Amino acid sequence: MKKQTRGFIGLLGQGNAHVIGLPAQFSLARAISGATEIKLATAFAHPSGWKHFEPLLQKSSASLRLLTGLSFCQTDPRVLRRWWNLAKAERIQARLFVRRGVTFHPKVLIVHGDVNFALVGSGNLSNGGLSSNIECAIFTDAAVTCAHVSAWFDELFLNREWTKDLNDRDISRYKVRFDAAKRARAKVTELEEEVEEAIGERYRAGLGHWRKAVNLARRFFRTNRFKSWYRNDRRGLDRKIKIALRYPQFDFDKAGLEDFYKIRSLGHLIEVAKNSVWRQKTRLQSGLRYLVDESEPIETRLAAVVDGNGKFHVDGAGLNFISKVLAAHAPQRFTVFNGPVAKALKSFNYESPRGYTASQKYLEFCRLMQSFMKESGAPNSLALDCFFFDQWERITNSEENHA
Repeated sequence: MKKQTRGFIGLLGQGNAHVIGLPAQFSLARAISGATEIKLATAFAHPSGWKHFEPLLQKSSASLRLLTGLSFCQTDPRVLRRWWNLAKAERIQARLFVRRGVTFHPKVLIVHGDVNFALVGSGNLSNGGLSSNIECAIFTDAAVTCAHVSAWFDELFLNREWTKDLNDRDISRYKVRFDAAKRARAKVTELEEEVEEAIGERYRAGLGHWRKAVNLARRFFRTNRFKSWYRNDRRGLDRKIKIALRYPQFDFDKAGLEDFYKIRSLGHLIEVAKNSVWRQKTRLQSGLRYLVDESEPIETRLAAVVDGNGKFHVDGAGLNFISKVLAAHAPQRFTVFNGPVAKALKSFNYESPRGYTASQKYLEFCRLMQSFMKESGAPNSLALDCFFFDQWERITNSEENHA
């Protein structure tokens, strides 16, 4: 499964592993190059994480203390071998936590030198722990806190009953058990994926007949009907909407609003509400500008425009209107929601989350549609709407034939 990135700031830049309090211009390379002492305690150590540190540490003259554990046979023996080789240098010490019956689970980095700081969090020494997993850590350069963390590390590291120096024989013994555990983890991973499929994102979003819908969409996107439809009607549609509403300033006049209503693709807007919407144009224009302002969380923006008590809510400009604008703004993220789409979804046993506001329900729908586009091969939500409209037409025709 492809990892999704939230864009938090961590030691390696943007990713899912967030470090709270990390200085804006922080550089791990600069911190290590100016260090006199570095201490690292990690529950698990993997090559994918160590590769980010090793080149920097090899160039550093800092004293280095490395500590990891063997719990759950997760630490990779290749990393232990690298640490053992490095520990032949006088300035480097590498030890294992070996206390039986106690799980070793810390993730701590301490650096003294030009920059003094401690980092305590959830991420292990792996690419996942440093970047792609959802992780959270705290960065502190407070002298008292750093001193306490450093003292904790030293007490553990120097405890000869709980830790021991790495050696070649122990690494070889451990590797046999690590390899056996790795084979067993393959089955665990398979079971984990089954669980995610059964009660994960798709279930929460409520699309009961997911596989049926995906297979139908895949076949539809290969048809000449879709290719012609998309080429002649949907390509450039987002640009037409933007021109009509004078996006992103949204300083459209009445003729522009008329042009927008005349665009029937992505949902036919009810003309009877048009004059009422125009009378509220100042609020509508302000709301649309706010809606596409990516400096604010989408949850906040959408609630202000869609929910009935929202600051920029306009009677008559409902979800059909707003989602049409959003689909033009970012067709990879937002899908229109209207009558035909709702009817098509119902045929696939779609259930909207209960207890949510209108804006929250729509965002859950969009998150589901992002996964659906990826799996079905839809290039964007404009194409996806073709599929839903095609399904709506088939359902409608079938109902009429049986009337």
